Amino acid sequence: MLPTTDWINTNLHKELGLTDTRKVTTISTKAIGDGYAASTYRIELKYNNKTSNSVDSVVIKTPIEDSSILETARINGIYEREIEFYRVMQGASVDVKIPHCYYANYDHESGDFLLILEDLNSWTPGNHHTSRSLPEITDVFKSYGRMHQAFLMLPELRQGIFLAKPGNGRFIHRQMQQLLDPMVTKLRKYMGERTRERILLQLTHFEKLYEYSKQAQDATLTHGDAHQANIMFAGNGADHVIIDWQLARFGLGMEDVTRFLLLSTEPEFRRDHADELIGAYATELGAAGSSVTLADCRANYVPMLSLHACMSLLVIGVADFTQSEEQRATGEKLCRRLVTVIDELESQATKLSIWT
Repeated sequence: MLPTTDWINTNLHKELGLTDTRKVTTISTKAIGDGYAASTYRIELKYNNKTSNSVDSVVIKTPIEDSSILETARINGIYEREIEFYRVMQGASVDVKIPHCYYANYDHESGDFLLILEDLNSWTPGNHHTSRSLPEITDVFKSYGRMHQAFLMLPELRQGIFLAKPGNGRFIHRQMQQLLDPMVTKLRKYMGERTRERILLQLTHFEKLYEYSKQAQDATLTHGDAHQANIMFAGNGADHVIIDWQLARFGLGMEDVTRFLLLSTEPEFRRDHADELIGAYATELGAAGSSVTLADCRANYVPMLSLHACMSLLVIGVADFTQSEEQRATGEKLCRRLVTVIDELESQATKLSIWT
């Protein structure tokens, strides 16, 4: 259920700076899109006594209405995880560029949730089609370095909802095998007659790589879905905010680095600049106090690239790219980037042989 005026005046009293004589008088609600597992709305606020620092609008996230996705989201703890993340961040003093949270609540009995966030409507969302400039991506990777070290130092994040459950890697691997046919169907035109064999070869590494990342001594909270579409950029490209924390999980920080490079950069850009960008990430980690070195990050690049190639194969198997021209273009872009990564992983098979 979406908030009413009375609900806002009662529950966001402190956050909006309301008083007995200063109230929100009217609201207008507009749907601004559905993600995979959440519906999003913008609520514009009108006051009886507007001040220069009044909040003009907020963004609301609620469960998606699709019953099949809703149940999957609840089983996987997607809603609870994002709510808990923002609850922890409200009380933490860390230099992490995320939306300000006004309200976060999850109902364990019903699985319902309500998240009220800062409205970033003046910022520009990233997308899957147009890669940002090298300086912009460098700044994003520096943010990943700062946030991974900051999250590592927050014991409140090292709890069950953010930790991989025993056997989770095996469960995901089984999902991948069940979705093998749609993977092959969508990738055959890019990978040729040996598509099935090549996909199965990549999946052989998955479980060990998954466990390695989740159990590593320097594992930290990762974003879990790092790509440009989950970043809002300032109009001048000089700043950014990281959004959508539903898949935040403990793992190696290089998971976010490799996932972003795979999903959000062209193959030529990734090959030309990966080492430079990993260097920027590692430098920021070290400056924040991490013991993880540049050599550690470089050593984990190919293994984590393999891990997220497999996770992208899972997306290929699940996703329907036929509902719009934009989705079709996104699917083609993802397939081409993924196949290029698989080509490179096959050429570096000796680096992955220890995982089979």
